[in-house]
Amino acid sequence: MGTLRTTASHTIGIPHLVELLREMPFDASAEQYRDAVVEGNVLGRPTQAGRQRSFRHLRELYFLDPGRAEFAALRRFWDIDPSSRPLLAGLLAFTRDQILRASFAAIVDLPAGSSVTSADLTAAVTAELGEEMSESTLGKTGRNTGAS
Repeated sequence: MGTLRTTASHTIGIPHLVELLREMPFDASAEQYRDAVVEGNVLGRPTQAGRQRSFRHLRELYFLDPGRAEFAALRRFWDIDPSSRPLLAGLLAFTRDQILRASFAAIVDLPAGSSVTSADLTAAVTAELGEEMSESTLGKTGRNTGAS
């Protein structure tokens, strides 16, 4: 399992991933993904720094490299059932991001249809990783995992 903590500063970016994969051919290379986001601005980010940051977050969570089995599998199944895209993206992000996995403790035992708050998610992350993160970062994790 990955130890990334992308969700400390950002959501898992499913809308950006959907937009990027819509624009990219199935057989696109890792370099073509970078060029599309950073140079071609397919995500419509207003600044070069924003484009680079968006690319970094997407690459951290999803690899954006057809040479990686995880991304190749996501890409293979992506167009089969469009309604499953958020689940596919979430599963890969879950394997990569330690904070997202830690937040799962807040929902794992809830009955279907229950609600969870960002405070619940923050508490779950705090219980597992709290001593390693500042209070302000922990607060962001609940909002970002909740939005994810």
